[in-house]
Amino acid sequence: MRFNQINRLTIAAVLGVSLIVGCGKLEEKDNVVDLMSLAGNEGCLNNLGQKFRDYIDGQADSSQWEEMFHCATDRVSMFKKYVRGEHANGYTQKDVRALISRFLVTDKEITDTLINVLFEFKSSLFGGASDVITKDEIEKILNLTEVLKVETLKLNPYLHAKRKSATQESFLELSDAMAVLFEKVASSLNTSSNQPLKIETFKALMKEVERLYEWKPGDEFIELAGRAKVIIVGGSDQAIEGQYWPDMIRALGSYGGPLYAYVERTKLSNETPNEDGEYQLAVFKKLRKAVDKTLARREGVIRYELIDQLIEKIPSRYLKMDNGMVLKPEVLKKTARTTIQKMLQSKSAVGLDANALNVAQSLLEFGTRAETHIEQIYKHLRPYVSPQEFDDEARIYSSSLSAAEAQEVMRLRKIAQEYMGLFPEGSNEIRFVPSMGHSKNNLVRLSWLNHVSSHVLDVYAPGSGQKGKIEDLTRLIEDYRPILENIAIFNPYTQNIAVKRFRDANLFTFASNGDEFMDLKESTYYFADLFSSSAMTSRWVKKLFELCPKTGKLDELGLETMSAQCFREQFFGNYKTLWDGFPAFVSSYDRMSDSQRKDLQRSMEISARRLGYSDLPVSEFDISSFAGIPHYVEALVYRFDGNDDEILNKNEILDKAFPVFKKSLADISGKKDTKMLQAILTYLIRFGKTPPSKIEFNSILDTAHFLAWYVLGRDIWQVSADRGALYKIIAVLSESTSPGANTSSAASIATADLMWAHPEMNATPAY
Repeated sequence: MRFNQINRLTIAAVLGVSLIVGCGKLEEKDNVVDLMSLAGNEGCLNNLGQKFRDYIDGQADSSQWEEMFHCATDRVSMFKKYVRGEHANGYTQKDVRALISRFLVTDKEITDTLINVLFEFKSSLFGGASDVITKDEIEKILNLTEVLKVETLKLNPYLHAKRKSATQESFLELSDAMAVLFEKVASSLNTSSNQPLKIETFKALMKEVERLYEWKPGDEFIELAGRAKVIIVGGSDQAIEGQYWPDMIRALGSYGGPLYAYVERTKLSNETPNEDGEYQLAVFKKLRKAVDKTLARREGVIRYELIDQLIEKIPSRYLKMDNGMVLKPEVLKKTARTTIQKMLQSKSAVGLDANALNVAQSLLEFGTRAETHIEQIYKHLRPYVSPQEFDDEARIYSSSLSAAEAQEVMRLRKIAQEYMGLFPEGSNEIRFVPSMGHSKNNLVRLSWLNHVSSHVLDVYAPGSGQKGKIEDLTRLIEDYRPILENIAIFNPYTQNIAVKRFRDANLFTFASNGDEFMDLKESTYYFADLFSSSAMTSRWVKKLFELCPKTGKLDELGLETMSAQCFREQFFGNYKTLWDGFPAFVSSYDRMSDSQRKDLQRSMEISARRLGYSDLPVSEFDISSFAGIPHYVEALVYRFDGNDDEILNKNEILDKAFPVFKKSLADISGKKDTKMLQAILTYLIRFGKTPPSKIEFNSILDTAHFLAWYVLGRDIWQVSADRGALYKIIAVLSESTSPGANTSSAASIATADLMWAHPEMNATPAY
């Protein structure tokens, strides 16, 4: 803005007096009026918060952004040139306050606190005392401002590209450009002998920034950053020592760029799950480079105590789960150690090393390459294909691959042949229509689940040929039990979880064979059930809490609850939408009479809820078993219902189901005779109750009844089981379990002491 000569002289006279009185003295220069005229202009850094947000969002005009820098540097330069400071060596805080309030920020109050912390900041970044700023130090500030102007202008097109087209390429290029910007800024500084900037000073500065520009990182975030700074460059978490400024600024780019790209990935447009996986792998590799530099500074190991200190500073709001539970720092510390030491196989006993990163990267790369293979194979396939159709196309695809890549595809061909179509396209819930064939989504999920299962078996059952025993599963569960209990997936009052989960995998999946091992196929199917049940639980909880008001009371695990009456009305009243993953179950329920439905409803609740059938409020923990148990029941019906009439007849029970359950029956009854074990199984199914475990006066008739059943034998036994009977059996067993023994949970699909795994049968029956 230009002024006529009269206005310029008038402003010069007024400002001249104010400068002489208020901050410093004007040098005797003929063109001092040029400085004076600026006092009538808008502050260069007015509304900087919005300008910066627009810049980050890719909405800043480059010419306007550049003009903001020109404006600020011109005014500071003219001030430096034409105003002599009150201090012999330069400018006092009073001088600088006048500069900022009259030329740079004219729309907000410039407080003494702001000026004081800015001088502390100046001393740490540019050197010198904290009560004066010299002209040489101002020159350093102007030089840094020029670097910021040039580099942020270079970054601006990447921000615009990200906004215009949110693609993997635009985000990854932006991440790299951010790293370049911070590297250039760091290289322009020489701070080795400067004084430290205390964290309390930095907090005070951020409060002033919040007041001026409405941006609030929060004290807890600053403390977290302080702990991260200790890990990355060293020193104290209570200050940024002068010598660490360049490395800290570089770290902002090398860590901040990839993390920004990861957080912003939700804005990616038209990305497939595989493309998202490749993108996350690319982000991981960028972060890996940053971590490698940190490892080099720390002699190859980031020690656990440093990781612990970082975890302690994570704000609690970032640790809150969807179910309302809050992760405890102590639990996170234990879980971090377990994951680094066991799952990622760190070779250092005291912390995270390069080998742990190698294992993590290898797992991600292998799984992502498998996704890419599946993506390419399905380019020429229908949405749902038979195993043979997939195999034929995979053979053609493999013909142009290297030997190593062809071997990776061979693994996928094997998965397609050996596993069923479970997950429909676009769903993370199993749909129990096993004849639907393989969707691309199904093979991608099975590939990952198989890959993870294989790694877990290698870690916890090394040298076993990927066959885990109960002891192996016990070690795995005990390692991760603290966090599973913390987030209310496991009930902390439950005993023998590993034994029960082993039985679940060994008896109730599509591949269960009932032996003493949990093999790769059983593990893969079990994890599939686990994640499907968890996803289903989340969907059901969201829907049911929309329909049922919260009681305001928490259950013993700390979860929100709804009334039992409302739950029953809405869960069973909306069965067609809630149970849509079990179409055969829905069809069977449709055909039931009112009395049959009531029996089934009661059976489901007895078997699913921790305390059985009760008018106590219902929580997410209870709902998770309502999602988990049908996964097992539907698998039983599918596997053993040979004539597809949805009823297990005597031959299907004895010829198909019994061989799978024989070992478990023997283990819990202490009997080895095949006929006795068959009698136990069929008696339980036929009469909906367990045989007495010992002879007592009040059980003489029951004992005689069972002995008669045993003597009659297979040819006389009349036994069958539809879904209602299967749920009723589960309910009978659960109902006789002591309160709190039910182990149902969302993530483990704990289903109660299911069927023949009933604790009362642990004693040797007196048959």
